[in-house]
Amino acid sequence: MDPTVLKGLLALGYGENVEIPYDELHVPEEFQRALKPRNWDVFVPALFGRAVVAEVDGENWLVDGLHRVDEGHTHGMWAEADVPSVLYAGSNKEQAAGLFHLSNARRVALRAADEFRSACYSGDESARALDVALLDLDLDGWCQGRAERDLTAVGTVVGIAEKYGMEHALYTLDTLRDIWAWDDKTDERYAESAPHMRTIKGFSEYLRPIKNVTGRRYPRRWDPENGEMLTTYIATHFPGQEGLLSFLARAQMKRAGKDGGGASAVGVELQIHDCFLKAKRERVPA
Repeated sequence: MDPTVLKGLLALGYGENVEIPYDELHVPEEFQRALKPRNWDVFVPALFGRAVVAEVDGENWLVDGLHRVDEGHTHGMWAEADVPSVLYAGSNKEQAAGLFHLSNARRVALRAADEFRSACYSGDESARALDVALLDLDLDGWCQGRAERDLTAVGTVVGIAEKYGMEHALYTLDTLRDIWAWDDKTDERYAESAPHMRTIKGFSEYLRPIKNVTGRRYPRRWDPENGEMLTTYIATHFPGQEGLLSFLARAQMKRAGKDGGGASAVGVELQIHDCFLKAKRERVPA
């Protein structure tokens, strides 16, 4: 940030803790982001700090906290109570924009591993059950050295478990280990080859029992008995870390052009299906 701008922001000090009526908050369209409600299932005010408000020419400009203030309004919070805020009196519009910029420019999203670990500590039964299952697979969803491999894509696994059930999430990981075994101690490169986010999602979508997808060329129903045939083919034709990279490269080619997306989960699905068809042809020679 420009030193002159930063100096002006430091001059504002800590601000004052106040309560401001919801109707008296002004959203500065000059720099404030567009409101995109997050549809939180649960809104708990204790999770969020006070809104940041800059007094500009007698108006209370809402600098930080737009979404949580709006979510509180959606839940009827500000009908009788005012919005807890930190007010910077005597500000100007440049300082208000500077506060917004500074509060958002360096914001770092919470890592999936940190989110998963905190869910386990909170007593979330589904998170704890998944954690135990992952450790049995030699995967550490906390990424704290508790198992053979750090599963940095744990957020993807959690999403699959929520959408299709934990059994399917673990079946997907078992399938991947049958192809690219991350517990293979004979190759030091496997230290960096825990299951890849796009491979996890792609295999999960392809292997789910019922597929209600139109306009695609893979089966509508996956027969688990086909698993051994498919995994044997991929493991044989795309062995080791080089094989995994080659597999992903081919998946990327299938999503090139107008679709873009690189080696996306859909590209992985298409690549899996190509392997499935080739495996069938090898099993039943023409």
